Amino acid sequence: MSTPSPVRRVVERYRGIGLLALALALYVLEGLLPRPAPWFRLGLSNIVVLLVLVRQGPLPALRLSLIRTLLGSLFLGNLLTPVIVLNLAGSVASWGAMSALMPLYPRRVSLVGISLTGAAFHATAQWATAIGVLLPGLAWGLLPLILLPSLAAGVVVGLITAAVLPQEPDLRIQPG
Repeated sequence: MSTPSPVRRVVERYRGIGLLALALALYVLEGLLPRPAPWFRLGLSNIVVLLVLVRQGPLPALRLSLIRTLLGSLFLGNLLTPVIVLNLAGSVASWGAMSALMPLYPRRVSLVGISLTGAAFHATAQWATAIGVLLPGLAWGLLPLILLPSLAAGVVVGLITAAVLPQEPDLRIQPG
């Protein structure tokens, strides 16, 4: 296997930084917009995470998701609050669920199905973390109120990703 040229390494590094910047911009912008409920976000930055998952694989998608969550929380002023624990739990659970489905894509599972699963795991992990760590008095019976809007958001993110994927340049990081 040949070593990537210095130019290729620079291009790949800046491509990753550009994707992070896009995901971070969407995350922060969405955090500044009014929401119908305090916990509800459309999750538009997950479009970038899903694109990276499809094109580059699970580990680059995990790195992007974690860095986006940490920097976005820093920019929004909730890095040192309990919100970061919920966000990280949701991000890791969502990534794990979506990564597990990738071997089935595109023959048996669509991007909408992967995104929908990620949204469900994200919401459930956040609720479980809230119950287990932050507010033990919360009831599991309230999960559907959290889950339904999250599933709708997962469908939207999946549809947008499916529309963008054929249009975007090849994001694969290839040797040489």
